[in-house]
Amino acid sequence: MKPKTLVLFDFDGTLSKRDSLLPFILFSVKPMNLILKAAIWSFRLFGLLLRGKLNKERAKEALMASLYKGLTKAQLNELGSRFFAVKSKDLMYPDMMQIMHQYKTDGATVAIVSAAVDIWLEAFCVQQKVALICTQTAFDGEYFTGKFAGPNCNNEEKVRRIKERFSLDQFDHIIAYGNTKGDWPMLGLAHESWYMQSDGLSKFNRNLN
Repeated sequence: MKPKTLVLFDFDGTLSKRDSLLPFILFSVKPMNLILKAAIWSFRLFGLLLRGKLNKERAKEALMASLYKGLTKAQLNELGSRFFAVKSKDLMYPDMMQIMHQYKTDGATVAIVSAAVDIWLEAFCVQQKVALICTQTAFDGEYFTGKFAGPNCNNEEKVRRIKERFSLDQFDHIIAYGNTKGDWPMLGLAHESWYMQSDGLSKFNRNLN
């Protein structure tokens, strides 16, 4: 029987050349609207600061609320699909995409595990026919509430969500790719781990990274 393999890829900075949040915002929000909504975001950040609740996750949630709250699931899906249709060639590492495609060809189960948001990652994963574990947006019916449906998918949350999605004992070999300390727990979960640095991929060693 052929061994079962699970391959876990971080997205931002691992499969993509840069963080995908800003490119998506610049693509999906018109410049004049962006100026107005940046002011709204700044106001919300100030409120979080006054209440002592400002952190990276809250700031990201406030940004997404200021830009996209009230849009429908269909509208957001359309923005994500158009974003990758137009920008994927410039955004993605061609060699990493080739590595991912080879795993799929070999019959491995492939999943994207990312702190980035489902608004645009869902479109990528549907297109590539891979599983998605990421920071999820919350909806009231069809409308985006401006809130996340759960914690930011980073650090130990990545491991928790992987274990929630997959029965790891069903796999003979687990491989993981990442590029920041937020990926270290996921890389430590795998039998084989790779770390993306400025000079390319190297075997992951927590003591050296």
